[in-house]
Amino acid sequence: MANKAIDLFKEIKSPDSIILTFLFNACAQIKTNEALNILKKVSKQLPEGFYSDSRLITSLFDALIKCGDCSSAEILFSKMIKSVTSYGNLMNGFVKENSPYKTLKLFNQMKIDNIKADMITYLCVIKALSQIGDYSISQSTIEQIPNNFLGDYRVQTALIDMWVS
Repeated sequence: MANKAIDLFKEIKSPDSIILTFLFNACAQIKTNEALNILKKVSKQLPEGFYSDSRLITSLFDALIKCGDCSSAEILFSKMIKSVTSYGNLMNGFVKENSPYKTLKLFNQMKIDNIKADMITYLCVIKALSQIGDYSISQSTIEQIPNNFLGDYRVQTALIDMWVS
């Protein structure tokens, strides 16, 4: 029904933040170039006050990543209130676009911003390390993962995949 939501959006003259959030979520579901073009067009026309709506901006951020535009998402990220979820989403986007060094840079920035990593963060970091394939970088980064995460089967599986790759 995401396509129908976009069609309905086109009929609305002055959408509010709720309607825009629905639009961004529909675009995130579709993940096409057309959806990305709609996101870019609408985001350029957003009134400045809408940028203080964290739900709206998070929806736009998520949609940009899911539509494959991590560059625009990264710019928006620099203006957002940071959270472990926003870091994880952007890291996941970088992993998908095969930009492992950006993922690791974001992981290091996360520590500087004093935001505690979660399971998703560590899985993204392990995937990035797998893409890099450098033992010394991998070893020093893996040593930063707390033991309670190392005991999780998902992290263990990701590490096995990394070492085998």
